[in-house]
Amino acid sequence: TNGLDISVAELTKITGTDVELVSAGNITVDNVSAASTANIGGTLTLDGAADVNFVTSATVTTNGLTVEADNQVDVDVAITTNAGNLSIDGDANNAANTNDNVDIAAGLTLTAGGELTLDASAGNVTGAGALTLNAADGVTINDDLTTAGILTVDADVGVGDNDGTFTIAAGTAVSSTNNSVSITADDVALTGTLSSGSASTTLTDSDGTGAGLGGTAVTDGLNVSGTELQNVTAQGFEIATAGTITVDGISAANSANLTGTTTLDATGVITFATNASTFNTLAVESDGGIAVNVDLTTDTGALALDGDVDNATAGNVTFVDGVTLASETTLTLDATSGNLTGAGALTLNAKEGITISDDLTTAGLTTINADTDQGDGAGTLTLAANVTLSTTNGALAITAEDFVLTGDSITSGTNTTTLTDSDGSSGIGLGDTAVDFHVSGAELQKITATGLTLATGGNITLDNVSAANTGNI
Repeated sequence: TNGLDISVAELTKITGTDVELVSAGNITVDNVSAASTANIGGTLTLDGAADVNFVTSATVTTNGLTVEADNQVDVDVAITTNAGNLSIDGDANNAANTNDNVDIAAGLTLTAGGELTLDASAGNVTGAGALTLNAADGVTINDDLTTAGILTVDADVGVGDNDGTFTIAAGTAVSSTNNSVSITADDVALTGTLSSGSASTTLTDSDGTGAGLGGTAVTDGLNVSGTELQNVTAQGFEIATAGTITVDGISAANSANLTGTTTLDATGVITFATNASTFNTLAVESDGGIAVNVDLTTDTGALALDGDVDNATAGNVTFVDGVTLASETTLTLDATSGNLTGAGALTLNAKEGITISDDLTTAGLTTINADTDQGDGAGTLTLAANVTLSTTNGALAITAEDFVLTGDSITSGTNTTTLTDSDGSSGIGLGDTAVDFHVSGAELQKITATGLTLATGGNITLDNVSAANTGNI
């Protein structure tokens, strides 16, 4: 009422480059279409000294749109720029007013043909429910953003131009209030914090150029430094790419805020390089293999490596000489169409058991401890069906609560094999009599070694061990 009203028809008649509409009061926007803004080149700027409100029907502009309100921007409908940037600032004068927020209704999508920027200097950006942010050339959050639903961001719609970074500015907190977060981007710049609380966060490499986690950046890739990772809080965290992943020097502090399982999912090779890494719980899933070139540890939960997660192409898991894998609970090694290969000595440690699901071949001393915490009744070494374990004439030392050899064979060739009862009191049963650490006659027959030692702090019971059972010793 009594305002400066511009109808859709009237807006269509305005031709100009960088057109600005200014009001000392509120600005209300309803049903602006791409056709009505087709004659406005550059950026259409809406500058309100009070509120800017998007109501009733969606807004679509042909080119860029800048929204500047001193008090508040209220978004009740979807906003799209077909080309150009979309910038929304709920506190354009950077001074404390009544509100200063950008308030976005539940279930909306904001889409930019260029870059999308949200700003509210003295206020906050809030999503009343689920919120989707899409942009061709990057999404930047300059002030605190809180949603009450799932947060979905695609900062690189269209992909392929290496220009689609998801940025959280320094001092800024983005939270989905315990709802899942999904970020697709060419890269991320997480100088602020990102939290999905008790829900999961997923970072997806938009163009498949690969991801770098920690100290080694992948050229044109989705790179997350250790410091940036430390700014993420989630229960379940995943990095996914159609390229490779390189992990370098993630510390326990860097990964401490990632409860649940951290999943690294790549079509290409996943490499642990340069400096050792520690995660709470880690699942490494690759279609193209895994290279473990440094020590790898989990300090809260399980560690699982699968070099052929699609079970389709040969995906080997390789270990450099002298590397150690250590799990706070269970350790699982898998490479369905490939193999597990150690270039020299290899140490595998876990508190709650180790499962080797595919052939493992090493070239040196192989030390396997499936029960590093001892005495809790959990800590079995399991070789899956049809699996062979060979040290290529290196010594083999196995410590476990129990021993399950459904696989084909264990061989240390011309060197020794030692089987040690981890809890030191329950003893070892060799043959037909089973105790906690039990090696049946059939299992014993699968062991090839030049010297076999069974060690326990308890008793050893032999029952019906045949010459055939010991024929490979």
